Amino acid sequence: MGDPKRASVPYEDRSEPDKLYSNWTKTAGLLKRGEYSLAVVRAETCIELAANIVVRRKLVDDAHLPLSFVDSLLMLANGLRNKIQRLRSFINEMNLKI
Repeated sequence: MGDPKRASVPYEDRSEPDKLYSNWTKTAGLLKRGEYSLAVVRAETCIELAANIVVRRKLVDDAHLPLSFVDSLLMLANGLRNKIQRLRSFINEMNLKI
């Protein structure tokens, strides 16, 4: 099933890539068992985690914003829809070219 090394680390202490891997493994298992509604919810979590990874990389590496500031933006923009709306408006207001 999943990676036993990842499973031994509490979820809240894992890196975002590890959380993404864990959630995707669970999503695949749900799909195999035919639990489609739960798989959709897990897949949305995977999408949001992947978006966090990409947005964080772009804002920290390309726009040179402090990691702590970017993390606070991502926490405030909870959910994929909020991330898109709030971060797009922030990027536009700051006139960032990313």
